[in-house]
Amino acid sequence: GINLFGAVVTGATLIVILVAKFTEGAWLTVIAIPLVIVLLKSIHRYYARLSAELREEAPIRLEDIDPPTVVIVTEAWNRLSEKAVRFALTISPDVVAVHLVKLEGPERDKAAEELRRRWHREVVEPVKARGLKPPELELIPSPYRQLNEPLLKLLRDIDERTPGRAVAVLIPEIVMEHWWQNLLHVRRARRLRAELLVHGGSRLTVVSVPWRRSDPHDGQAPSPS
Repeated sequence: GINLFGAVVTGATLIVILVAKFTEGAWLTVIAIPLVIVLLKSIHRYYARLSAELREEAPIRLEDIDPPTVVIVTEAWNRLSEKAVRFALTISPDVVAVHLVKLEGPERDKAAEELRRRWHREVVEPVKARGLKPPELELIPSPYRQLNEPLLKLLRDIDERTPGRAVAVLIPEIVMEHWWQNLLHVRRARRLRAELLVHGGSRLTVVSVPWRRSDPHDGQAPSPS
């Protein structure tokens, strides 16, 4: 009864104020309060639907748990790429390194041939010597330095060749230890990761391979994103 009385008095007071001050700005309250209520209810419905979709009460499914095809995004053969390749070899025998070729004409062919020779000498031969399947090198022509669409096309091709098999994309990136270092590097890795997560499909996993200047040469385990 007390709660009801308080609600009636509060409602009456609100009506009086709205009528008396309507032209002085009280009309904003009439619009804002319903909009806020609708917004809060929409947020609640979103969380409720998300919770229902994430709820899992069945035993874990163990089908299709073969090692994934691992795709490594590389800009050059360096310590970032080496750390990513070393980790990739620990999780799957099928590893593909993707390199963006930004040149055109004879210069592109020369750069590609040099990269292939170095890849064979510094990656393929040592991996074969350990009795492992060497990673492949895939060169993607992209004179306009656009990687997202060519990489997504390659992932679709891999998915068609190995239907039902998971794909893991490793993105090596430098860890910025100071705020000003962010001004000196283009954050392509972050944009690429966001693009892959949205358009990569349900079987795609994106893994960040962080490299710090203080890291030892053998690297550390990367962190999944």
